[in-house]
Amino acid sequence: RLQAEQRRLALEEEKQRREDQARLEAYYAQRDELLLRRRELKVHAEMRLLAAEVQRQKMEAERAANTEINKDEVRKRLREIRVHRQIGKMAAALPEVSPPVPKTKPETAAPPPRQTAKRKAPVQSTDAVILDQPIGAPIVFPPASPSQ
Repeated sequence: RLQAEQRRLALEEEKQRREDQARLEAYYAQRDELLLRRRELKVHAEMRLLAAEVQRQKMEAERAANTEINKDEVRKRLREIRVHRQIGKMAAALPEVSPPVPKTKPETAAPPPRQTAKRKAPVQSTDAVILDQPIGAPIVFPPASPSQ
């Protein structure tokens, strides 16, 4: 009976040892998995930071380019306004000339035949453009769009 008890205890010890070994291996596997996940999270966080930095630099470059475009646009508008004002001054300085009176033909002359095949080119005015604002009036630009 004592030997049977010793065998039973030996079997229980062996069973307990196998269970402990299995638990230890499961613990190590879980620990390795957690370390791997931690490394993955760290790499993903670093990649997100890098992507955010690249995006920030891209936005800064675009903002600088847009600022240059806006400055060029303002310079062009100011130059156009100066040119229009100079044209207005020159037009105001010229003496007013009455439009030429067209010569009238006698009523007895027959009207010229109609020509339908040819079309006349549209008449383009070469007169000076005069602004409605008086010289020296403040210049008001329309508000910039949100993209600028």
